Amino acid sequence: MQMLRVCTVRASDPKKILSPVDQLLWPCHLPCPRAKKFGGKCRDDDNFWGCEQCKQTLRFAKQDGKGQKAPITHLFCDCGGTRVDHLTFRCAFFADHGDQFNAFTSVNLLNKELERQSEEEILNLFLEGETGNGKSTLINEMLFCAKFPTFEDAFRLTTPADFNSDCLAAATYSKSVEQNGKYVTIEAKLGTGRNSEESQTQFSEAYLIPPVEDGQPCCVSDTEGKNDPRGIGIDNQNKANMFGFFRGFDGVHAIGVVMKDNDNRETKSFNYCINDGILSDLHKNGAPNIVFLITHSSGSAKVIPVVRKLLEEIEKKNGVKIPLNKSNVFCFDNVAFEALCLIKTKGVEYDEEEMEEFSRKWTKSAREFKRLKQYLATLKPHLTRETLSVYAARSAIADIMPIIASNGAQIQKNIAKLEIEELKKTIGEDEKKKEIKYDRVTNKKLDKPRMVCTSGECTEIVKTFEGDVKVSRKDCAFDYSFLEGVGDATILTGCTLFGGLAGSVSGALIVSKRWDEKKCKECKCPQKMHKEICTEQVVEKNVVVDPALLERIKEKHKTLDANKATKRQLIEERDFCCKEAAKWISCLESIALKTDDDEMLKYIEQSIQDAKEKMAKLVGQFNEELQESIDAGGKFEALYRKQRSLFETASGNAAGFKFPTENIEQIFDELFAKELTGKDMKTSYEVVKKAKRAHQMQFTAEEERRAAKQNLVKAKPTKCQIAEFGASSSAADV
Repeated sequence: MQMLRVCTVRASDPKKILSPVDQLLWPCHLPCPRAKKFGGKCRDDDNFWGCEQCKQTLRFAKQDGKGQKAPITHLFCDCGGTRVDHLTFRCAFFADHGDQFNAFTSVNLLNKELERQSEEEILNLFLEGETGNGKSTLINEMLFCAKFPTFEDAFRLTTPADFNSDCLAAATYSKSVEQNGKYVTIEAKLGTGRNSEESQTQFSEAYLIPPVEDGQPCCVSDTEGKNDPRGIGIDNQNKANMFGFFRGFDGVHAIGVVMKDNDNRETKSFNYCINDGILSDLHKNGAPNIVFLITHSSGSAKVIPVVRKLLEEIEKKNGVKIPLNKSNVFCFDNVAFEALCLIKTKGVEYDEEEMEEFSRKWTKSAREFKRLKQYLATLKPHLTRETLSVYAARSAIADIMPIIASNGAQIQKNIAKLEIEELKKTIGEDEKKKEIKYDRVTNKKLDKPRMVCTSGECTEIVKTFEGDVKVSRKDCAFDYSFLEGVGDATILTGCTLFGGLAGSVSGALIVSKRWDEKKCKECKCPQKMHKEICTEQVVEKNVVVDPALLERIKEKHKTLDANKATKRQLIEERDFCCKEAAKWISCLESIALKTDDDEMLKYIEQSIQDAKEKMAKLVGQFNEELQESIDAGGKFEALYRKQRSLFETASGNAAGFKFPTENIEQIFDELFAKELTGKDMKTSYEVVKKAKRAHQMQFTAEEERRAAKQNLVKAKPTKCQIAEFGASSSAADV
């Protein structure tokens, strides 16, 4: 049994070939060229290898274009295919390997290792679930059950050193025992020691479990937990890391949803992990590949009725049936393995009856693991590029929708007010006064992320010198270091501000401990009214003195005067925005396993609600600007709903539109090319991306510093472990 670490490979082949698009590529795991079995000092374990340039894990094709077995001549990453004899390697064990890159001593030696890869049929299983549900323990239990079929074998043949191996998933087990008339807690730690208040798995990791009774080896990937106690900022970072790691596999046999059997109530936390944390970014084609792994279970699977209710809601709303039956539900009892750890590492004693019970539980878990592998072998691997396309599209659309919504409403206001001023008949009277006047929406990056309350009680009306009405949101946090990386306009379902680690956000403590009653200490408003922002939108007066642009618009609408021509152009751009947004949302809903609320409608409705709340504060007064915002938003919403209905009747697939598998942002090119508003929308989108990327980098750096203090990062190269490798340019940017 071994843990597959991500190490670095350097490709020097100047003549790279294109990756095959019609074949599955499999992740390549090889030992270091300086492994002890080759005469070096490094470990003999296999490792994943990530390209030094693109950070993508290397993969290989088992067959040629005709489906026939072929020798492995190239390894593939996002850079393309590199000949195997042009690769040099540096493993993650920096103290043993050093900083240099090494090639295999002979091509024959490398070919022998690659031949072994080609012969193996490895089952790939990704685990997902809430922090504390026992994913790491489940992996360790699988590893030991594969090696020791019975509890008696494990008890007789294991030593304390077997439980201190860094090849085990990090986990902590404890038991209260009586000593000298007092109860004391004895704690056993496996793998790398970590803060018990945090998620045990800090990076995505993969473990290779050997065959059982001539079966297939199984690669189990342990992803970071959902609903991390440190807040939703960590959850979002974990999701980005997980999808980066996911990209290293062209196909996975199953996505395992890990749940505790005692989590049999439909809490919001449980709902979040199942409904938003796991299923929302899967492609519909991945539904048959979902399995449910129940931990701490005696076999009754009490949690299943809760799961069935959630899956029925998904089927009703999205028309996708996720299998839930005995064949894809597996129950594991962790008690026996945890007891073995305490016995071997801490000398904890159990009576004969307890030992017999452990034996029965161990045998049952071993039987379930064998059944799981047999089931995985019957599944057709899910193509990860399909799910990655959903994830990239959802992320990009979430960024662009607020911009389109604000821009569309502002266009509507410009049209209604004729704020092009009809060019005041100056066009033609004086060539020097040719200009276009209109309001535009832009995004500005904040120096620090802000946690703001959007409730009416925390909204202040401010009158600017120019007469514009703006909103001032109450700032509800003082220490922002733990808020970075959350993402613009994220609704906080588990932020430290409302229930994370004490002291994570200075002065922000829980007022009520019940999940549905959590409130902010600063403003006393409900959790749902808060969001974190890293950019803010501003409305600016824009004057474009561009005779060439004006002439292009007049030429486009030859039969109209300049004022009406510009108005016609704005209408055209508004309608195009609506159509494109409706098309993207409709397409996303047609391919995603689970659909969220319409992002576009959400932002349009929010802008209308904001204007109404501001109007309500102006007691006894009428503000024409606010009324125009309400009217314009309503008209834009109606137009968008009409476009959505058209796409929904067009065979349910956005009239045949498909998201590109690479560079999802190219779908915005035509939008950004629009004469009047395209440039501003592109600038705003780039500001949002840049701000999120900057805050994400600060957030990641902070996490690495905290990890280093807890001895989580022991060697220089391992800081790249998963967080960097596997993340393509399209995935990293979103």
